[in-house]
Amino acid sequence: MKHILLIALFASVGAGLLPADVIFNVVVNTTPLEGESGYFAFDFIGGTPVEDNTVTISNFASDATLGTLTPTGGASGSISPGPGMLNDSQFFNELLEALTFGTTASFTLDLMTNATSVVIPDEFAFYLLDSTQNPFATSDPTGADSLFAINIEGSSLTPDVYTSSSAAATLASMSAVPEPSSFSLSALAFGVLVLVSSRRFLLSLVRRSKQETRLRQPAHRQHHFLAEFAAFQLAYTEEGPAPQPRQRSAQFRLEHHDQRDGRVGG
Repeated sequence: MKHILLIALFASVGAGLLPADVIFNVVVNTTPLEGESGYFAFDFIGGTPVEDNTVTISNFASDATLGTLTPTGGASGSISPGPGMLNDSQFFNELLEALTFGTTASFTLDLMTNATSVVIPDEFAFYLLDSTQNPFATSDPTGADSLFAINIEGSSLTPDVYTSSSAAATLASMSAVPEPSSFSLSALAFGVLVLVSSRRFLLSLVRRSKQETRLRQPAHRQHHFLAEFAAFQLAYTEEGPAPQPRQRSAQFRLEHHDQRDGRVGG
């Protein structure tokens, strides 16, 4: 019984150490664009390997007049009333909100922080686009013209916030919130005390769990990502159709994510 209590205790402590979501309150001043037609683009670029991260946009408020919302890839939900959600199941994932700009917009941005074996990190980026879906110029050194961007490279996230003559963004960090899986594992730890009656039975469960974990390795998802990215590159060669600026910049970011040096705030 002592062994069972120790295992349950370690499981409970481990659950508390799982990555927590990082939350930002975002305020965007769009006064220079007031009255113009355009778009808010919430983009999430899936890295490799697939880390199963999700970005949630909620509490959206603005004096802008909203139009049609267009989801792409692993995007779902709504911006208003929300929430809108983006996952990294595909390379390019976007919620594109048509609007007539007002003077301000604000929203809450909740990012999962899975980054256990990052080769190329997931990245969230926010854009202001004109009526032809071209981004308004910013100081983004990649040339993508995002207003701000966040690479998910661990549990501590630092936004890259850029300047623009068209708008200004401010991000304020909030307290991190444990992922639901943490609570589930804690409940499981206490459940062990009730359900397990012998050391031999407990060990058999551990062995079975290890076998199932090996069988569930997401190798097929990594192969899917690589195939999808290869198709993306093939589709946007010089001989093919001209890519949208954000898609072209997404590829640039994928290749040069470690060369970003234009941070001005965050």
